[in-house]
Amino acid sequence: VLLYHGVTPQREFEGIENYHGKHIKVEDFRRQVRWLKQHFSIRPLAEIEHLVKQGQPPNKPICALTLDDGYQNNFQFAFPILQEEQVTATIFLTGDFVHQQLPLWTDRLEYSINHSKVAILDLGYRDQPKLQISQRTEKIVAINRLRIYLKQCPNQERLKVINYIENQTGQHLNSGLVGNYTPLTWEQIKQMTSAGITFGAHT
Repeated sequence: VLLYHGVTPQREFEGIENYHGKHIKVEDFRRQVRWLKQHFSIRPLAEIEHLVKQGQPPNKPICALTLDDGYQNNFQFAFPILQEEQVTATIFLTGDFVHQQLPLWTDRLEYSINHSKVAILDLGYRDQPKLQISQRTEKIVAINRLRIYLKQCPNQERLKVINYIENQTGQHLNSGLVGNYTPLTWEQIKQMTSAGITFGAHT
């Protein structure tokens, strides 16, 4: 089972946007799908689950393609390639991201630090030192450290910290979802469902 998040035509990103390769290039996705078609039978995830439960071994190696969260670039760039290659995928939607068009906390963090108006981030916690965020490498170190810390926090506390960071940096992704941060719409989801793409709940 292969896990993707986003597919993008962008070749260059501003600052640390997409620094960990969450959104892969269109040509890379197309090349990978074509390679997989040559070596595997690409099946719907539910069909693979059924085969496993029934103990029915396939006559050819099988795989499934999945995409997490529900980014709009799934519809704009991944979906046309899936149709072109006549293969399917499962997209796991994050509820508030799609239904309320609210940005993911990880994207809020990345955007806020990437465009920060300050050089030092101070969370005001005893166990969290002040973080330098003026240089690209410093921003990446800060984000990685904060992601580890925030993943361990209850959601209410996590969102409180994100709000605090956004207020310090003066940058809020909430003010407008843009580019690769934008979620799918229900109309796009309906179109993909009609074409054989399946959907599940990520959270």
